[in-house]
Amino acid sequence: WDSYAPLFLVRDVLRDVLGSEPPSAPHVNPHALAEEGRFESMLEDAGFVDLQVVRSTYPFDFGDDEESQLRLTMMLAIEELDEMDAWDAARDSFRIRADRYSHIDGMGCRIFEENTFKMTVAK
Repeated sequence: WDSYAPLFLVRDVLRDVLGSEPPSAPHVNPHALAEEGRFESMLEDAGFVDLQVVRSTYPFDFGDDEESQLRLTMMLAIEELDEMDAWDAARDSFRIRADRYSHIDGMGCRIFEENTFKMTVAK
């Protein structure tokens, strides 16, 4: 993924819950290679010469149940929130911040629009 909107919301909610920047977790960071040209440069350094990159944007529908929306969004931090017993704080932050990255459609579903997948073919 080149961009995954719910991950930005996770960062903001965790910042509110922790009172500081959350620690980075590169092993689960889908944006590790999102910097423009970074992945392509790595492929070229490895000897690939013909690169084709296609970006596609996909909306994600997290349904109309607020608790499910919260749990789906925070799935990468469930363990931490359980350990800290911080779900109430996370829920409050989610309610305040979710509209920055998503919207509620006419059916009451939370939609995250800006999720960009980058497919790269190298020869």
